[in-house]
Amino acid sequence: MATINDKHLALEKLRRRFSASGLLYTARGQTRPDKSLFDASIFAKGLHEVVCETPTDHTATMAFALAVASITGKTGKPMLIATLTGEAQEHGALYGSGLQALRIDAKRVCMVTVNREKELLWALEEAASCAALGAVVALLTRREKLYGFTASRRLKLRQEKSGVPLFIVRQGSGDATAATARWHVGSLSSRGVITPHSSVPLLGAPHFSVRREACAGLPPQTWEIELDASLGLRMAASFSDRPARAAETGNRSAA
Repeated sequence: MATINDKHLALEKLRRRFSASGLLYTARGQTRPDKSLFDASIFAKGLHEVVCETPTDHTATMAFALAVASITGKTGKPMLIATLTGEAQEHGALYGSGLQALRIDAKRVCMVTVNREKELLWALEEAASCAALGAVVALLTRREKLYGFTASRRLKLRQEKSGVPLFIVRQGSGDATAATARWHVGSLSSRGVITPHSSVPLLGAPHFSVRREACAGLPPQTWEIELDASLGLRMAASFSDRPARAAETGNRSAA
């Protein structure tokens, strides 16, 4: 006989299944947007800078940028990831299984590694002009002070012409640029997951703090976001799913 907890888990699976298409079904058979999903459509246009809050947040910042690029990029087209020589030794290298967790097909990833920032900026200009790409992500943590307002303006103009989503991962805001938006990303502790077969909370989904510093006149705003392997980016459970979480906690307490 199914327990109450089993029923909650089954309902949660159904909710995620319908949410995967961006819709939830109401009791009357109508549809409504799933407000728990983070609206990443704002990243589809312009040049976006994704900034590490601290050096220890680099992995979370890169993961967030790649996840957004995957969601907003052109379906079926390759993603280009550009880095400077030595970044792998400093921050680690990307690998296939990790990319799959970000909903990225490793077979459609083109890696470009160059020695100098000047070469990286040139590669980005060429990539931002190539409509055959689905998205472009650049890792620019070691700077020679070449990237600034002029360079970012050139990249932004090329992106606007081609429509290829363009993201630059940086450490520290630095000087003013022509970027469409700047986002600060920090890592948060993941929320433990309780399963019927374990009394100890398991490691939950990656958890980010995302702050919009500036974006086309929109006011600053901060979100707590989780990366769901099946749904993509979604609002943290404390904001988007309070009733279900409260019921689940109550059942565990009663048991």
